[in-house]
Amino acid sequence: MPHHAAPLAEQIAADFYGNGLKLPDTELAKGAPRKWDDMPEVKAVARVRESGASDRAVRLFLTFVAAMSRSREFTPLLCAALKRFGERPDLYEPAAVARLSEDELTDLLSGVTRKHTSDSNAWYRIACSLNDGGALASAIDTGYGDAVHLLQDLGSKDGQADRFPLLREPRSVRCWWVGWRCRAVLA
Repeated sequence: MPHHAAPLAEQIAADFYGNGLKLPDTELAKGAPRKWDDMPEVKAVARVRESGASDRAVRLFLTFVAAMSRSREFTPLLCAALKRFGERPDLYEPAAVARLSEDELTDLLSGVTRKHTSDSNAWYRIACSLNDGGALASAIDTGYGDAVHLLQDLGSKDGQADRFPLLREPRSVRCWWVGWRCRAVLA
């Protein structure tokens, strides 16, 4: 890690683990969580972990949920995703998703997806891309990744199609990084 980035990384980690979430005192921030532990993503991770899920399963859960977060209230999405995770944790496992038909996946993701066909297609493409490997798949498997390589992988294409549709949208990236607690190494 470059010398100038180390103090910043230490401060972010200290704030995160010390519940130092500081938000401006504005109308927009009213009602927002005041501690990291009160953030919906962090609460969802706790529930997924309570179910006995591995760290990898938590990272997969948050990756798929982040993709579905566009133009949508995040807390209801998390509730629907947690319910579906409790019923069908295999829907968050790339190899299992790749074995499903498009219609079956669309039906199974009802409630989690908003634009059912396009969202379930994105879910399927993400699963297949994770099966193919790359920086994102490696980071999900190990919990470590290089931020530059992760962003490059997020922007990669398979022919004309995005490998990770919906995960490049700013809102998706924010909720994914905050919730995932990714240990990205700045290059």
